[in-house]
Order: sequence, then structure tokens, then C-alpha cells
Amino acid sequence: NAGRFSDAVVLPVICVVECGCGCFINIGRTGNEFEKVGVAGIHVEDQVTPPNSPLVKSRRLLARDQAVGMVKAALDARTDPDFVIIARSDADEISLDELIERCNLYWEAGADIIMPIVWMINGKPWTDLPIEEVIEAHRRVRNEVSGLLLGLALPAELTTSDIADLG
Repeated sequence: NAGRFSDAVVLPVICVVECGCGCFINIGRTGNEFEKVGVAGIHVEDQVTPPNSPLVKSRRLLARDQAVGMVKAALDARTDPDFVIIARSDADEISLDELIERCNLYWEAGADIIMPIVWMINGKPWTDLPIEEVIEAHRRVRNEVSGLLLGLALPAELTTSDIADLG
């Protein structure tokens, strides 16, 4: 189906591969399969298999070295240097500090884009907090994480200018 989407549109298609089917070998093969059908890139999560949606229940994370290994395995397996590997971290489940540290490890490992998930801030869902606190958490992540970021879970009240101001 990813290949059909990729063939049907002119925009680049990015696919979620979650945990890449669970191990270093599988993430490489998963990435190769998406690459073969013309997808522009994938994003790989640092959760254990099977992953949990941050909207449904708590998430269980891979150990840092395993998560870095998954990013490296996806990078090592790609054959097209233009195929984008996005490293997603759900470490907000632990803390913003852990999220920032993991994101920087994935950037250092060679990920093309970093996707920090900020659903939880200091143990509370972002939807339960004042917007100023949510914006400050996103600003902190932007300021402390190296590399290109793909944002998610930004408050609907934010304008494009507000998001640009966050970086």
C-alpha cells in the first residue's frame, strides 16, 4: 500500500514503521522494503514491540543502546542516500530530560530527522496543562535537541508564526 500511495502522489511519502518489527535485522529489512516501493522515508520508534499509542496507555521503551542500535541498523540498511530515517522518541514518558538525551543520541547516531514526542510533561498529559507550560516544554526540546526536528502534538491554538518562533 505504501508503494501505491507513493505512486499516486507527487509529494514525498513518509511511513511509520513503529519499532521496525522488533529487532536490528527486521528494521533493516523493513526500511529496504519501503525504500524499494518509492517511499521517501520512515520513522522508527524507540518503544519495545508491540508499541503503545501515547493516547491510549503508557509506553515501554527500549534501552538506550538498543534504541540507538535500531537507528544505526536502519541507516546501515538503506541503499539510497536520499531515503530519510526519522528517529522518534517516546521518552517523554520518563521525562523531558530523558527525551532530550535520547534525541541527541539518535542525531549523533546519524538519523536524518529527530521526532520527539511531547505528550507528557512532568508526568502529566500536555492537554491537562496551561498552554504556556506546553509551549515552554516544546521550546526547551527545540533548544536542547540537535538537528532537524519533526514536531508532533503541538497545541491547536498555535499559529504557524508561533510554531516558527519555537524553531
